[in-house]
This record gives sequence, structure tokens and C-alpha cells, in this order.
Amino acid sequence: MRAALAEALLAHPIALAQARIGIVLGRPYWQLPDPEHVTQLACRAAEACFVHDDLRTAPDPTRAFHDLLEHRFLPDWDLSNGPQVRLEQYTLPEDKTCFCLRFPHAFMDAGGGQWFLAELGRYSPPAAAADGKTSTAIGALAPRELPDELAPDDRPLAPLQDYSLFERIKLCRAGFKLGSEFRGLRFAPLAPMPAPPLASQGIVYRSWPAANVRQMRVNADRFAPAGPAPHARYLAACVIRALHALYTERGLHADAYPVSLPLGILDDADNDESPAKEFAGTARPRKDAVPAAARPMPGNYLVAPTLYGRRELVHDRVALGRDLLNQLEHYYAQRGHLAQWAMVYFASWLRVGMYDFVFKRGIGVEPLASGFSYYGQIPRPVRRICGAKVTNLWGTAPLGTPPGMNPIFNKHQGKLNLGLAFNRPAISDELARRFTDLIEREIFSETESPP
Repeated sequence: MRAALAEALLAHPIALAQARIGIVLGRPYWQLPDPEHVTQLACRAAEACFVHDDLRTAPDPTRAFHDLLEHRFLPDWDLSNGPQVRLEQYTLPEDKTCFCLRFPHAFMDAGGGQWFLAELGRYSPPAAAADGKTSTAIGALAPRELPDELAPDDRPLAPLQDYSLFERIKLCRAGFKLGSEFRGLRFAPLAPMPAPPLASQGIVYRSWPAANVRQMRVNADRFAPAGPAPHARYLAACVIRALHALYTERGLHADAYPVSLPLGILDDADNDESPAKEFAGTARPRKDAVPAAARPMPGNYLVAPTLYGRRELVHDRVALGRDLLNQLEHYYAQRGHLAQWAMVYFASWLRVGMYDFVFKRGIGVEPLASGFSYYGQIPRPVRRICGAKVTNLWGTAPLGTPPGMNPIFNKHQGKLNLGLAFNRPAISDELARRFTDLIEREIFSETESPP
């Protein structure tokens, strides 16, 4: 595993980069390793950022696995030191193995993480030795030279490269007005305000087989109005209806339920989770543009429109779905994706202290009822890693802004998976499990019954 990780880091040295701040303007950038030392750094990183736990003899292997998984979550990632990935391997009874790839969102998104796992499979030996050891010593890898330029998958995304400074400023100003028509609606967050300090991250997993996925597709065809990204929009509506039920159970009132929907700014229009290119007002195409969600690129290249599920529409699935579609169409027609990107672009010019002050205090950040994300299987799916057949895949991510719940869906080999990450103690384990149960009920319900 360490040898495969070293090879993947050598193939993509951007993962070894360190975040630095420019002396003159204070703008952050990624500093690549010295070409003369890249092989040594990759080998050293493969040793330092990989950990393996054999839990086959543990009294409760599943509990031990989850405890380690949650214990190793770090709320803050030191971007100033590479590598920007960490890998954990857990060996469980019945010949089961679980891998956990951790990375900062400033480096890549969930699709990029799936892509990096596929790269690990690409550089893995065909099968592990019987004694679990690899025949290749990590330190014995031949010295490599960095290519003259980064591979297309590793190049920074620059969707504003064809826009003048004046146009970028106009876009940035427009970004502060996004969703302004909904900001007068009353909203009471589930988590206490201000949110208590993060103690740990909890995770709830669900996985549904192909038969359930077929029912989800039938429901999406029935309740999601015709248009791009029907499955993503249908699942977003299910999350909103589940939130309404959760609020009702706890005696809370909200005029609307704001939910974030992260999207790649240059998504692949062929994937059912990617509406960007289907709507009016999309970015000017780049000649070398490739699906953004399938590559680990420096910089947070996601934009995230906030969708508002209005209370008066929650009981009508079709009306709610149509309203969400209208919100997305309006977002792209107003070039909201470029406006959000311009805000991130100009924020990157702030010095670190100013950046932390603005974003860690929630200035300019809308309150959310929940996060939400959905990404499909990448064109080069994860099949095997070091001889281990990959049978399932989950993606999770914490949500820094209250309430700290973030359900992430993905497809893998015909299955639909959900990983719900939540922040303790703001969100209790009981609340997270109940939210997950309500989401499951909404996804597969065949009736128009109110949530």
C-alpha cells in the first residue's frame, strides 16, 4: 500500500505541494516540491501519511473501526505542509478491508478523492503477497524528474481567465446579492446558536442496492420536473422534506429550509449530478476543459448555490421540485456560479489573518438547515486497491457552519450510498440517525403523503 501511495504521489506531485503566501500581495499559492527531492519526498510522505490497523482480533472490530475513524478526524488541516492527502487502512474479520482517504477541501472535492483512489488502484501491485509485505522497498524507487508542466488533471482551474479585472469586480459584488430574495424568511437552526466548539465528528452510513435505486429513479421521473440533474434535484427535495419532518417533530418553525448544493463550476454535463452546463449563462468554455469533479486540483473549485425549500411547498413534491429547478435556472442565468467563484478569487488576496476573521466568523456565510451533495461514479471507477476488490464507497465531509449536518450521496457499482457527517456536540447521535431515517423514508416513498 505504501509503495502504491508513493507511486501515486510521484505521478501527481501537486499532492506534495505546500500552501504559501505571496510576499507582495499576500495571495496564497501552491508551492511544488524541488524536482531534485521529489522522489525522496514521495517516499517519506508515503510512510508518514499512511497508517494500518489490524482489527481482526479486536473484541468488537466494527466499533473499534468507527472509533478510530472518528478519532482521527482533524478539524483543521495544516496546508503549509504537504502531503495534502492521508490514507488509513483497516483490516477487519472475514477478509474485509476498509480504506479511508482524507484530504482538505481546499485541495480537491469528493470526486477528486474518488479519482485519487482510482490512481492508487492503478499503481497497486496486482495482488498482495501472502505475508502482507510488498516486494518493492519504498526507498528503492528510482529518482524521478518532475515534468516540465503539471498534468492536465493537476492544473489549477481558472474560469475567470477571460474576464477583465473590472468584470471580476462586478461579478464579486453580484455574489453578495445571491439569494437576497429569500433572506427575509424566518429560520431557526436545529443546532444551538452560537454553535458549541467542535468536539468530534460523527458519521452515519447507509447503502441501498440496485432495486432501491430503480425505485429512486422512478420517483425522480415522477416528482422531479423535466430538466438537468433530475436525481440531484430529487434527492435535494427529499433532504428538504426530511428537514421539515425533523423540525415538526421538535416543535421548531421555519419559513424555508436553506440547503447548500455544491457543484463543480465546469461539471460534466453527461453526469446526472451536474447541471452546470445545461443552464443558461454558463461559463465561457475552455479548450482544455475536462470534468472538474474528476481531478484533484489546487484550490476549492466548487460553487454552492443555496436552495430554499419553502414551507408552503414542502407538502407538494412536484411543486417543490419545480421551485428548486427555477432557483437553479435563475442562479445560472444570473451567472451566480461565476459570482461565487469571483468572491473566492478575491478572498484569496486577503492575508491569512483577515481571511480567518471573515470566514471563521461566518461573515458573508448564509445560515443553513443542512448541507447536501451528490456525485456519481467517475469515468474511471475504483475497482481494486492492492488486490482488495472495492465493493462500496462512501464520501463524507464536515460542515463548518451551523447546524453541522452534511448528507453526501454517491453512486457506486449500481448502489446508492449516503454518508451523513455531523458535528458533536451541536448535533447529537440520536438527531443524526433520525435525520438519516427520514431521508431514507422520503427517497423511496411512492406516495405524495406529506412529510
